[in-house]
Amino acid sequence: MMAQFHHHPDNLIIIRTIIGIYMDTPQNFAVDLGADYPGLPDGSRERLYEPGVRHFLDNEPKDLAWHPGDEYIAAVSTLLAAQKARQDYPTKIASKRAKWPDLLKNELTAGGFLDDVKET
Repeated sequence: MMAQFHHHPDNLIIIRTIIGIYMDTPQNFAVDLGADYPGLPDGSRERLYEPGVRHFLDNEPKDLAWHPGDEYIAAVSTLLAAQKARQDYPTKIASKRAKWPDLLKNELTAGGFLDDVKET
């Protein structure tokens, strides 16, 4: 499998590599990358880049060397890890919040604050 960077016309960033496939919005791509993503040039809808094979911007051939694309492809492991962490975050928070009532009750009981409260 060849590595590929694709800014899809549906406004998705897709990076395909042997390591895995990253797909997200340009905004989330920038967050996961930890850097600004300039996006497409004004008026453009798509970029397709395969290092040393092809590079098209709106079906117009471009220079085969595109260093930002090489960097984006090289960062796929980081991108996938950051994406997973970002997507798992709400689940982790919800899990912690679900434990709050028990933690609070334990703290209040330990402090003697619930000695006169009856269970219902």
